[in-house]
Amino acid sequence: MMRNSSVIVVILLVVMGCGSSDEDEPSLIGSWEIVLIDDQPISAVANLLTFALSFAFGVQGQVQGIDTKIAENEVLFAADGSYSLILGFESAVIKSEGVPLTLKQTFSTNGKYTQSGSQLSFVAAEEKVTLEPKDVWDTLNYGEEQSPISITEATWSLSGDALTLSSTAPTGTFVLMRRSE
Repeated sequence: MMRNSSVIVVILLVVMGCGSSDEDEPSLIGSWEIVLIDDQPISAVANLLTFALSFAFGVQGQVQGIDTKIAENEVLFAADGSYSLILGFESAVIKSEGVPLTLKQTFSTNGKYTQSGSQLSFVAAEEKVTLEPKDVWDTLNYGEEQSPISITEATWSLSGDALTLSSTAPTGTFVLMRRSE
């Protein structure tokens, strides 16, 4: 369950790395935050991670409670045609002995984007998943070696401070972002 949810999140993250540098088009340049993924609020991803961790720890009978929050949420489109995306989650775990534990999971990607009409394309330069503390994630049989599945094209629309991306891949991922202030 944990691997499936993480792969889905990473797929969605990669879709985000798209933008426009055409001066005749509405500008995507700036900082954005993810609001919806496939019509679900970004908090639903945090809830899914809480569920997966509850299951993983629960099988081992080692947890009293888990609460996952979004720690980082930024997509940055630069004027030079580069992008970066970082989405991080922090889970507060109360182990059965009452000892608190903080788990962090961060997805990041960066690269170059291009725009032609309503089509966006990007080439990722770097994609990674970071897990902290590594030894705890290892006991849950979860590893950083899971590589993101790249989606290279999406259609986009911009209305005010809302950016909508729809993957042109068979997954049909829909993402809504809003400008960060």
